[in-house]
Amino acid sequence: MTQDSMTTILAVWGACLGTIGTIISVILVVREVRKDRHQIKISTEVSNNDPFWIISGMETKTYILVSILNTGFRPTQVKTVMLVLSDGKTIAGGKLIKDELPQILVESQSVDVYFDQSEIRKAKTSKEVFLRSVVVSDSAGNTWKSNIPKAVRQMI
Repeated sequence: MTQDSMTTILAVWGACLGTIGTIISVILVVREVRKDRHQIKISTEVSNNDPFWIISGMETKTYILVSILNTGFRPTQVKTVMLVLSDGKTIAGGKLIKDELPQILVESQSVDVYFDQSEIRKAKTSKEVFLRSVVVSDSAGNTWKSNIPKAVRQMI
């Protein structure tokens, strides 16, 4: 092997390593920038268990449980949680286990909001109306929307 071919191989090898390093650096920077934004994950399920603040003696109530998880690095102040019906009406409020809204969620912290099934049924004007989505807004003006799963819709 001549010195020119060895120099060429080393130059190509260095160029490949430099390119790979640059690509990895860009991917890591984009990941950090995306995680630095406010990010929330919303999940919805049906719960037949009474939250501990309610002492129900006779009947078991059904609740729509909306869990809100901060998946970003920044603290996020959850301001409102609303259920949206197919006819455009909204059901605001819900009950929290601790405190009230607004509530600050730090990284990986979650909050559960309970909506009583009887309140949802009162808001429905006909049998064709169904729960469409959950809308969560924060103090920075961001809004997150999550569709309600079909299994949850059928329970109401």
